[in-house]
Amino acid sequence: MTGKILSFGELLLRICPDADGGWLNTNTLPFYVGGAELNVATALALWGLQSQYFTALPDNGMSGQLIDYLNKKNIDTTPVHYHGSRVGLYFLTKGKDLKNDALIYDRAHSAFAELQPDMVNWDKVLDGVSWFHFSAISPAV
Repeated sequence: MTGKILSFGELLLRICPDADGGWLNTNTLPFYVGGAELNVATALALWGLQSQYFTALPDNGMSGQLIDYLNKKNIDTTPVHYHGSRVGLYFLTKGKDLKNDALIYDRAHSAFAELQPDMVNWDKVLDGVSWFHFSAISPAV
């Protein structure tokens, strides 16, 4: 495939407390960087394709660390839009089996959730893009 592949979606931080509450005693919670479209962008970059990622993030130090992390994975983050004050989260409590896992999303008022179409120069973002990847949840958020 020639041209860039642009993945559009919310970068989410996954927090994984253990089901028995042990994290309360250790004050430790594992964090992971994710989001469906970011996972696709990561896989494409690993396969050597020109992978770009468009999301919205607050303009702060943590976002800078996230961008550095993605750039080290060869994901072009040039299209990222900076505004708002928070990154979306989700909590995945690991149970003893899959049916007892618990999933809680905390996306309200995230930078991505507050992104409006007129905030983006779409002609610039889509310049040179041959494939636009998104999932159904992204426009709904």
